Amino acid sequence: MIKTPREIVPKILQTVTQATSTKNASVNTTEWAKYFEFQITGNAEEKKQLSAIVDACARFVKSVKAGDQPYWLSLLGTSGAGKTYLARKVWRWFSHSSFFRSSIDDDTKEIIYPGSWCNWPRLAGELLGNSGYGRLEDLQTEKLTILDEIGADRDPSGHVRDCMSRLLSGRVGKWTLITSNKSLGDVDRDIDTRVASRMLRDGSIVVEVDVSDFSKRK
Repeated sequence: MIKTPREIVPKILQTVTQATSTKNASVNTTEWAKYFEFQITGNAEEKKQLSAIVDACARFVKSVKAGDQPYWLSLLGTSGAGKTYLARKVWRWFSHSSFFRSSIDDDTKEIIYPGSWCNWPRLAGELLGNSGYGRLEDLQTEKLTILDEIGADRDPSGHVRDCMSRLLSGRVGKWTLITSNKSLGDVDRDIDTRVASRMLRDGSIVVEVDVSDFSKRK
């Protein structure tokens, strides 16, 4: 019998309580790697780095479930490490969880949508074509947003960078998971100093990896 995502949630996730802050808590890397269906392979240093991104994603999921103070998690570094793969696993959990529901803002009375997955290069292309602005506004208010592959877009005019900075300003204090094939230094130099700075503010977490492509790791 095929089990739904809720049915296969491991005990390590089921034990999270509202009263426990889980952001810096220890996690069972092996169990979470199994839950995420993620292979920690490579040499000793690569395994250490891959374990770090598994741990960070596990704590992110547990923190959302526990009702902790929202923060950002940025997974940065070399292509083929599994950053987008893990982000998709986090998104799969969230989109099938009880937290994936709309609510009403008490002040504005507007609908707050639960969240979405955003392929940033695709949205950047729309913005360069003078569309996608409604989507940009929605992303600022969602409870949880995953921005995949920031910095992989072409932005000759700097317009996309300005849009990203505005978006991330609106996501301060909201659950946000970011992936990029750039390092934090690259983000600072190639994308926007404001973006790199926000990745480090308000208790946000940055995990950088420098490992070989999955197909080359054993």
